[in-house]
Amino acid sequence: MKKDELKQAFGGLEPTEELTKEVWTRVEKNMETVKKRKVSKIVKAAAVVLIAAGLLGGINGLSGNKLVEALVSFWHVDKESQSILKDMTDYHVMVDTVYAPKLLEYTDQRIIFAGNFGVVVYNRQKQQVAATINLAKIHSNYFNAETLSTQFIVDGNKLYVYNCKKGKTYGNYYCYDLTAGGKEENTQVVSLEPVEIKEASQSMETKRKETQKGKYEGTWQQFKNPSQTFDTKMYSEESLQVEEKGKKKDVCLVLDRKVGASEYKVFVFKQDHQTGKIEKEKLAVEASTAGREKKNYPRYKVDNEKSIEAAIVKCFYENPSMYEGYVYKGKEQYSQVEERRCDVAIPVIKITGEKKQGKKVKVMGAFYWYGLVVSGKTLYESDGDGSVAVINLKKTKNGYQVESVVRPRDGAYRLMDLESMFGRDTKAIDQAMNVDLSPHILKKYVEQNKLDFDEYKAFGEDPKKIR
Repeated sequence: MKKDELKQAFGGLEPTEELTKEVWTRVEKNMETVKKRKVSKIVKAAAVVLIAAGLLGGINGLSGNKLVEALVSFWHVDKESQSILKDMTDYHVMVDTVYAPKLLEYTDQRIIFAGNFGVVVYNRQKQQVAATINLAKIHSNYFNAETLSTQFIVDGNKLYVYNCKKGKTYGNYYCYDLTAGGKEENTQVVSLEPVEIKEASQSMETKRKETQKGKYEGTWQQFKNPSQTFDTKMYSEESLQVEEKGKKKDVCLVLDRKVGASEYKVFVFKQDHQTGKIEKEKLAVEASTAGREKKNYPRYKVDNEKSIEAAIVKCFYENPSMYEGYVYKGKEQYSQVEERRCDVAIPVIKITGEKKQGKKVKVMGAFYWYGLVVSGKTLYESDGDGSVAVINLKKTKNGYQVESVVRPRDGAYRLMDLESMFGRDTKAIDQAMNVDLSPHILKKYVEQNKLDFDEYKAFGEDPKKIR
């Protein structure tokens, strides 16, 4: 493969002049290295292609057969940035929000966006990620909490990050130098560390509100035809209001995934506020929900291994279809058991009534389960299901064994079905209400397995300490 041939291969893909020059310099350098080795022409050609594509996994994985996306692999990525980039859509799809990341800045030079995964600084001229910030490390990743929120101020080349509780600043602010990533002499994607840490003052929040007044508007309200524009895509909850050549533009981040694909393409949608015309800019970075590191965390255990509760817990882990149960007077399963996209699954059991007849046992109660995903030292609630049910068990020499789980029909049938299955036990029925995954249960789980988790966060709520 000649240099001119390879140059022509990506010349039509329209990368910026700066990107083309820098990438080509690196391609030539790598080709010279290959030439020095005594290998066949075919191996040489393959080696050059692998140089262009084989290193890409650290940023976005090679997909779409677009060489310009592969070329961003020539920048090295530090370990922390790899993790942030890999998980940036993972945690938005699975955890705590239904929106794409928030845009903090959009200029000719760079794009900055943030979410639970962290902050990403994207160089538009080089078409690559320049730097990342790990927000979990500084406990400043509150995007969907009840009273807590993480706020950002972009001031030139400085980014200030701090937290508010009920609108009042608390704790420290962290200042980052945005020029530290993507310098000419340093092409590595780096995870930035704060250059200044001081106590946050209320004046910072006052300044943020003043400078950002009118800067954000609801994306769904701003875009002319949102249902058609976004369809199944994920978009930023608020769009950034910018001005280009005297024209007002609505700008938001969009995550798009084709059916059956595991990668989310990352776009910037920019709408002319007057005409409604939309420009789409694909960013040379994507995050995959496939290949996410899966850890085998231990099961939740109850103290008495021979108890009825222990048998129900065992049923949950070993026969989830049975735990979901069937609807009374029907063959329909209560809910379809799908592959659990979570790191930790914990059954939450509340037995409110019990009846025994020989070796047969019947219990009534609330039988739920919650799925959690791990981010840093926080457990995020990501899935769950369950309802009131009647469970039939039999006594064995090692405790009990679940034979069936039956759940009542909804609406007016609920009380009638429970009385038919368990008898008229008003107290047991009244107490068999919804049960939440309490911090107490998670504290017990963390302690019994000596796990390194500090907080638990339910959707839309503030995180709670579990250690």
